[in-house]
Amino acid sequence: MVTHPVVRGLALLATAAALCCGGPGVRYDGDADPYNGVVDNSFGAPTFTGTNFTAQGALAIQFQPTLTTSSTRSTCLGGSSCYLAQAGFFNGQALPFYNAGVVKPLFSGNPPTYVPATCDANGMNCAYAPSIADHASDGGGGWHAFAFSPGCKQVSFDPVLDAFSRDQQFPIASSLPINNLALSSPKPPLGVVAVHGVTGVSGETCNDIKYFSSVGSKGSPGRFGSVGSDKPTGYEVWMIFDPTVTVFKSATATAGGQIVPKVFWFNGLQGAYVSGGAVPVDASGNLLAMDGVIVDQGSGFASPTADNVVLLPYQPGDAGYSPIVRLHDFHSSKSAGFYKGACPIGAATCPANFVKLSEATSSAFNTIFIAASPQ
Repeated sequence: MVTHPVVRGLALLATAAALCCGGPGVRYDGDADPYNGVVDNSFGAPTFTGTNFTAQGALAIQFQPTLTTSSTRSTCLGGSSCYLAQAGFFNGQALPFYNAGVVKPLFSGNPPTYVPATCDANGMNCAYAPSIADHASDGGGGWHAFAFSPGCKQVSFDPVLDAFSRDQQFPIASSLPINNLALSSPKPPLGVVAVHGVTGVSGETCNDIKYFSSVGSKGSPGRFGSVGSDKPTGYEVWMIFDPTVTVFKSATATAGGQIVPKVFWFNGLQGAYVSGGAVPVDASGNLLAMDGVIVDQGSGFASPTADNVVLLPYQPGDAGYSPIVRLHDFHSSKSAGFYKGACPIGAATCPANFVKLSEATSSAFNTIFIAASPQ
């Protein structure tokens, strides 16, 4: 969570709605762009319901924290809410990650609104059109972000007087993944981000720029001469957090197990995120997915958000890794957690407690978007 003092000011949904009406109310603190506090998920709609299975606030459901009651406070080490990672496996070891979105199966009550642009004949090695990072009018899809190179003027941070640090310019998001479940058949919000570079910045103190609209374009520079690239320089998966809530790096909250996410700006509001790293692209610019396994018990189907059922053949940094994971089903009588890895097709050997991708379903019924937890 953000460790410096924060201002719980504007309702997130009111801020999002104000995008079409000139932005949120201005409250200047001496910066080029106004500072408006932090993304605060407790505002907005729907309101709190008292369960852990219904969206609780303004952010899309996968970006909601786990809520506790008086009898389950230990889940968050005594807190009323917290973020927990999802437990998965790679190469026999735990690989916790944050799940930033799910594209559901073809036969589900909510048919997929994002289908691959290409796949191999065997249903593997699929790629998605980069348009999944565009923010749809119904709140579905991802969003765009400006990322800045080093070079802004740094100012020392005073934890008493300053609401945010000025040692680097934080990235700036164009939109937020808002809870759109009340709409009729909306596209699902996904943590896919099209990242644009910024050039031409001069004379800026770090984090003077806090609005996506403050960055200009070729022929029409923005604040401090900023010019955003016309086309994305890359794509990432981001897990978004309410910065007022503690984030744990594992599926179980432990003392000392908290992480401090990175910070981004949206309309003058501070948000928190963990990046899942770069999404690889093919020669056509489509976003390459990685094939993984989801272990189902018996004839049923496991939830793609459940612990101990997702098996990955690669980890971040490996050739072949992507934070977009298409999950191929493998039915087993073994309990969740027995299998601890997935063997790619063509692997020379495969341990007994790993699943061969060749033995899972050729079709991937769920696709998830993940950000590996910092360890």
